[in-house]
Amino acid sequence: PRGRSMFGLIHFGQILNGIAGPLIMAPPAKLSANWFPPHQRTTATAVGTMAPYLGSAIAFLFIPFLVHHYGMQMMLVWQFVLTGVIALTVAAYFPELPPTPPSASSAVPRVDLMKCWSKVKWNSTFWILSICGGVTSGVFNAWASVLSLVLNKKEGFITKSDLRDFFMSTSWIGFASSLLGMIVAGVAGPIADCLPGRLKRLILVLFGSSGVLYIYFSLAVEGSFSFEPALQSTKAIFFTAVLGSTFLNAANPLFYEACVEATYPVPESISVMVLIGLNNISCLMFQVAGMAGFFDDAHPERAKAMNWIMTGMVVGCWFLALFYKEEYRRKKVDDSSDAVAASCEHSTCDDDDDQDQTQAAHNPLQIQSTVW
Repeated sequence: PRGRSMFGLIHFGQILNGIAGPLIMAPPAKLSANWFPPHQRTTATAVGTMAPYLGSAIAFLFIPFLVHHYGMQMMLVWQFVLTGVIALTVAAYFPELPPTPPSASSAVPRVDLMKCWSKVKWNSTFWILSICGGVTSGVFNAWASVLSLVLNKKEGFITKSDLRDFFMSTSWIGFASSLLGMIVAGVAGPIADCLPGRLKRLILVLFGSSGVLYIYFSLAVEGSFSFEPALQSTKAIFFTAVLGSTFLNAANPLFYEACVEATYPVPESISVMVLIGLNNISCLMFQVAGMAGFFDDAHPERAKAMNWIMTGMVVGCWFLALFYKEEYRRKKVDDSSDAVAASCEHSTCDDDDDQDQTQAAHNPLQIQSTVW
């Protein structure tokens, strides 16, 4: 009876968490644009985007153990206290903008909120990126939620409460993929900064690697490698699941930056929120199927079907990403500003011309009008 009375409250709390989710996931791209110069932006976005994965890694590792020994309520109390302290610290200390803009593009006023839709509705590059990044991430989140149903039937993947058996559970797949995703994204971000204009190639490499690994994973879970047991061993399944998830997670900050570049000067948070919205919608579709009882212990073959849905989504979005045309509108503004500033330093013009060019170098609005 008490559980029934709390059922509505639990759902209300989850709805509030869901509303806050996009507001937490969107700011990294905006913060990197406001606080970091162009050669550090993708790295900053990668760090900010992947930071929540550290919390996920800790959750995968410790929460099942904490709930078993201390109870769900106490675990939630400690989580509330921790997040509350962090939120109050950020609100009290962190300023909205730096004293001076780090780049010409960051100083350009953004499009008014009411005009954003007209700027992006026919932008095919933006929609391809949003579909590839958002829908795939949403399906991945849904797939991860049924991973224990898929693998608990495999020898070596178990769900028990004692500490010894816990370290052989499917929670380790979530922990390892979250942790490695942070590392790979931490490498991909600086590479993208050092090699500007190559976001598409990096996305295709990460998605292609993930797709190959998920194909292998799905075949191994189905027992397609019975002729060679080592190919479908617990270790092989573990490492392909972890590496496939790692490369997929590491591509997220690259999608964020590519969407921002394709829609500039639309506010960064708006561009990313569309991608996150598609993430939530695609995940919700599978969560509704789970609530309807489609995935349960009585029908493990249905959960295994999610492997192929996940694999097909990654491979399909890889092919879709081949057709998106790279646009670097924000980069053009910054490059134009740098070019004008460099010409001022080396120019042999008279003083009046030098003064005009110097003013132009520091006037991003004038540069923007010449770029477009």
